[in-house]
Amino acid sequence: MRILIADESRMIRDWLTSRLTDLGFGSIRQVSTGYEALVTFHEFNPELVILDTTLPDHDGVKVLSRIKGSSSTTTVLMLGHVFEKQTIDSCEKLGAEACLRKPDDLYALLTFIQQRVRSGNPAECQLAA
Repeated sequence: MRILIADESRMIRDWLTSRLTDLGFGSIRQVSTGYEALVTFHEFNPELVILDTTLPDHDGVKVLSRIKGSSSTTTVLMLGHVFEKQTIDSCEKLGAEACLRKPDDLYALLTFIQQRVRSGNPAECQLAA
């Protein structure tokens, strides 16, 4: 599975990459800006994007919109420190699989990814709360 991590925090990117590598995922790319996320998305064609809501140059929801506009089959998980109801509604409407709070939900995110790989069907996966 190809995974793209787009988060402004190097610490979060490195932690996720380390954990995902430990779980056997080897095809992971990291970026820190919305521009890099969009360029890498088109070059790398990831099956899963872990996307921060607050990137330094672009709003994560706008990046989500562009990604889902290009590929409705790519699974996108949104990460943020705080989610207002309006943001969650926008992300869900655009096709995000989930909105997860960092750092609280990072282990739930790893569990979700493992379930998705085992089942091969993201609709069968559930996030641990």
